[in-house]
Amino acid sequence: MDVFLDGAAIGSATGASELCALLGDDRLELVVCTRIDDHDSELDALLKGDSFSGERVELYTFPGWLIASAEVLGGIIDGLPQAAGTLVTFREGDSLDEVLGAAMERPKQIVADLVEVKEHLGEDLAGQIVDLAAILAGAETEITLAVRAKDMIRTADALRMEWALALTAIRAFLDPDCTLVSPPFETLEREYGAALFERNLEALAERYPDMISPLRAAWQGRDQDRYQVIYGASGRAVPVINGFRCWSTVTPSADCDQIAADHIGDQRTENWDLAVTFGIPGDQAFRILSAERQGRPQLFVRPDLAAFAAELHCCDWSELAGAEQALLATTVDQYRWSFRALYVHKDNVRRLSSPAMLQVDPVLAVELHEESGHTQMTRRMEDHTGLARGRQWVRNACHNLAQLLPEPDAYRLRDRFVGKPGLLVAPGPSLAKNIHLIPEFARKGIVCGVSHVLGKLQAIGVDPELTVAIEANDISSHFDGTDPSRTSLLVCESTAPNVVDQPAKQRWVMHDSSLGRDFRPKEELRPVSMIASSCTHVAFWALKQMGCDPIIFVGLDLALDNGRQYSDGCEGWTPTQGRLEVDGYHGEKVETLSQYNVFRDQFELVLTHPDFRDLRTINATEGGAKIKGTEQLTLEEVIAELASADEHHGEGGIVEIDGDLPLIVWGDVVEELDRRAENLDEARESAKQAIKMVREAIKAFKAGDEGKMQRRGRAAAKRGKRSNEVITEDEVLSGRWMAAQNKQSARHEREASYLEDDPYALMRHNLAHYLQLLTSVEEGSTTLRPLYEGAAKRIREAHDV
Repeated sequence: MDVFLDGAAIGSATGASELCALLGDDRLELVVCTRIDDHDSELDALLKGDSFSGERVELYTFPGWLIASAEVLGGIIDGLPQAAGTLVTFREGDSLDEVLGAAMERPKQIVADLVEVKEHLGEDLAGQIVDLAAILAGAETEITLAVRAKDMIRTADALRMEWALALTAIRAFLDPDCTLVSPPFETLEREYGAALFERNLEALAERYPDMISPLRAAWQGRDQDRYQVIYGASGRAVPVINGFRCWSTVTPSADCDQIAADHIGDQRTENWDLAVTFGIPGDQAFRILSAERQGRPQLFVRPDLAAFAAELHCCDWSELAGAEQALLATTVDQYRWSFRALYVHKDNVRRLSSPAMLQVDPVLAVELHEESGHTQMTRRMEDHTGLARGRQWVRNACHNLAQLLPEPDAYRLRDRFVGKPGLLVAPGPSLAKNIHLIPEFARKGIVCGVSHVLGKLQAIGVDPELTVAIEANDISSHFDGTDPSRTSLLVCESTAPNVVDQPAKQRWVMHDSSLGRDFRPKEELRPVSMIASSCTHVAFWALKQMGCDPIIFVGLDLALDNGRQYSDGCEGWTPTQGRLEVDGYHGEKVETLSQYNVFRDQFELVLTHPDFRDLRTINATEGGAKIKGTEQLTLEEVIAELASADEHHGEGGIVEIDGDLPLIVWGDVVEELDRRAENLDEARESAKQAIKMVREAIKAFKAGDEGKMQRRGRAAAKRGKRSNEVITEDEVLSGRWMAAQNKQSARHEREASYLEDDPYALMRHNLAHYLQLLTSVEEGSTTLRPLYEGAAKRIREAHDV
C-alpha cells in the first residue's frame, strides 16, 4: 500500500513492520490521523496488522491535518453553488440527503475532532473552537429548519449563506494563510418593499390601468399567513407564498439562468417565437427572454394577484411594464385567450417556468402547465384543420351555392325559445345512461342533436327541433333509417353536398364561407360567434342563440369508454391519434383522444367568455371527461327541476316564415361568378409575369447589383398589381383557398419586424416572401376558377338561368 505523510508520498509498505521502518519512531509518534482509501481508521489497528489492506494510507501530523482539513473544506465550499443549484432547479440526480450529506458530514467531523483536542491547544484556541462549533451548529439548525419546512429554495440559500460562511470561518482557523473568498452573493442594487411596490404600480398603470386597484386590494386584503415578503441578510426581498420562498435571497439571477438552461423542453432557445413565463421573477424572465430572442412576444402569467403584489415588492417591473413585446395575463382564462391571440402558425413556444412553483402553489403550477399544453395543442389542431380541409370547404360551398343561397341564416334563430331549457344531445358512450329520459325532457324543452344521434332520438319518438350536420366529409350515412323531413338541419355552406341534399323540413345555414356574404350583401351574414371546432360546439351555440337557458349536455363524453368513442347505434368515426388522461366526470382519470381534449378545452374556454358567463350550463352526461365551468346534475334531476315549467308543444323542426326568406336574383349571381372566373385568369397571368421579375431581382440581389435589383423589384410590383387587386377583392381566394400561404405570410410578416435593423436581411426576407406569395396566387387562381365555373353551371341548370 502506498504511504503518504501530510499529503507527501514517502514510500510503500506491505505490513506493519515495513510501515514502522518507513516512518521511524519520531514521526510515528506525531501521527494524529489515519485514513485508508479515504476512510478514517485507527493507527493502532493498522500497526497491529488488523486493518493492513487497501491501496493507499494517508497519515497526518496535527499541522498536516489542519492544512488537509482546510483543503477539504475549500473543496466543499467551492461545490456549494452547484449543490444548491441542484436543489433550486429540482434537477434529477443526487437526492436531498446525498447533497446535504456531501456538504455537511466532513465539516461536522472536522469540528468534532477539533473539539476533542481543544483542551490541548491553549485557552485562546479552545475558545475559538467553541465559537466555531456554535457557528456551525447555528448554520446546521437553519438547514434543518429549511428541510423540515420542505422548502428547497430556503435549503439552498442556507447552504449558500449560513453554511458557506461557517465553513469559510473554520477554514480560516485551520489555515490562516488560505485565500478567503466570499460566497457569491448578488449585490443589492435598488430599494425593496413598499417603495418598489408603488414604483411598479406607477409603471404598470400606463398599460394596465384597470389592474392597479385590484392589485392594491389583493395586497391589503391578503391572508398574511399565506402571502409574505421576507428580507435576506443582504437586504434583498423575496416573496414567501404558502410558506415557501419563490426564489433565492442570495443568487436569484444565477438561479434563473440555471433554470432557463435546464428547461429540457426548451433546449433550443434560439428557435422560439413566443414565450410564456410564470414562477420566475418578472425582471429576470424579461432579461433572459429578451437576450434569447429580442423583440419576440413574452406573455407573463400572474393569476394569483396577492402573489403578484408580493412579487412587485421584490423585483423591478418598470422596464418590463413598458416593453411592447411583454404582455401581462392576470387570470388563467385571460392567459388562454392571450395565448391564442399571440400564437402564429407553427410557432415554437418557450415555456420558462420555475420548478419551485410545484412547492409554492402546486395546484396553480399544474394548471398553468396543462393549460399551456392544451392551448398549444388546440391552436395547432385548429391550424391543421384549416389547412387540411380549407379547400374541401370551398369546393363544398361552391357546389352548395345553388341549394343553400336562398335558405335562412342561422342567426335568425335568435330568441326563438327564450327561457326554455335546451338539451344538447351528443353521441358519446354515456348517452345510453339517460337517453330514455329525453322524451320526458322534450315535453318541457328544446332538443338539439348532432346528426349521429338522429336515428336513436327518432327511435324513441323524439324529433329534435334542430339537427346539426356541419361536417365537410360525407356523413350522409348518419341519416340511414331516419326521416330528416321531421327535423330541421343546421348546416354550413361547406357541409358535404350529400348531407345538404337531405329532405329536411328546413335548412338553416351557418355562413362559414364568404360566398353567402358576397351574394346576399344586404344581410349581416357571419360564422359562429364562438370557438367551434365540432358539431357539438355549434349545437351549443344554436341553443344559446335561440335563447335557451339552462342548456344541458348529455352524451358529451369527450373521452373513451373502454376504447369506445360512440354510443351503440351512433354512426361515427375518429381517426387514430394520440391518447392522454384527463380529469373525469366523477373525479377519476379517464382516457381521451387528443382531438376530444381540444374540444373539451374549447368548451371550457367558451364558458369563460363574458357572453356565456350568465348562462346556466349543466353537464348531465354522467360520464366521460369533466368540463370545468358546468354544473353536474343527472338528467333525472334536471327533469325534476322542470316539473313546474310550461309544456313545450314542438312538432320537430323549426321552419322560417316564407316571407322572411331571402329573394335571390339568380341571373346576377351567375354573372358575378363568371366575372370572378375572368378575374382569376387575369390574376394568374399577372402573378406569372411578376414571378419572372422577382426571380431576376433575387439574382441581382445575390450578385450585389443593387440598382438592377431595385429595377426588377419595381417591375415585379407593376406586373403583380392585378394579382394583388384580385386577392384583395376575392375573399375566397385570399381566405381558405390560400390558407397555407396565409399562415406562412403571418410568420413572414412577424419575422420581418425582427429584421428592421438589418436592411440586407430584410430585403432578402421580403423578396423570398413576395416570390412565395406570387407563386401561391398563380396556383390558387388556376385551381379555383373551375369551381366558380361549376357553381355557375349548376345554378343555370337548377334555376333556368
